Order: sequence, then C-alpha cells, then structure tokens
Amino acid sequence: MAKKEQKVIGTEEMRLEVQLSEDEKIQAGKDLAENLQDIADLTYDLEAEKKRLKGRIEEHKGEVSRLAYMVNRGAERRLVNCIWTPHETEVDVKILVRVDTGEIVDERVMTDEDRQVNLPVED
Repeated sequence: MAKKEQKVIGTEEMRLEVQLSEDEKIQAGKDLAENLQDIADLTYDLEAEKKRLKGRIEEHKGEVSRLAYMVNRGAERRLVNCIWTPHETEVDVKILVRVDTGEIVDERVMTDEDRQVNLPVED
C-alpha cells in the first residue's frame, strides 16, 4: 500500500528542544564560563563605581551642610586671629579676644606658664 501524501497548508518555526552534539556542548560550557567571568568582573566594577560615587555624594553633603549653615546663620566659620590676654578684673583668668572685633570668645584659668609671662622683668 502506498503512503498517502500529506497536503501542506502552511509552515511555522517553533523553538523546540534539539539534542546537542558533543562539540556544541563543549562550546556551550566555554560560553557559560566566559559569561560567568564577565558577570564577576562587572560586579567588581559596579562595587568600585558605587564606592567612588558614594564618596562624591559625601563631598556634596559636606558642602550642603556648610552652605546651609551660612544661609541659616547669615555667617560662615572662618579662621580668625585671636590673642590671649589677662582678664582686666579677675585674677588668674585669661581671655581670648578676637583681633578683628575685640569680642571675648573664651575665658580660662591661667596656667603656671601663663603667670610667668605676666611677671615684671627687672633691668
């Protein structure tokens, strides 16, 4: 009996499982190892970049704090020349005076060394 020919009414490609040859399995293993190494390398690079960017963010946060202080207080912290002098009315007390404004910014008990500076020198 002769086999009846099937009538084709259309074609379609489908993704179906096909057994690999030995060479294809070896190549897939190499590709897998290469991709795993790429992931490891990129993960390392990502962590390094995160650290770098985090450092830059912290720099900006510091600047934001400084600027916010300036805006809120209408002032900025700067190095200002000051001098220690004996207190005018209190014995054994020294005061730290701003050179630019004359404002007293600190007051402390004199040390023995401070008292030596204030001893009169005889000629």
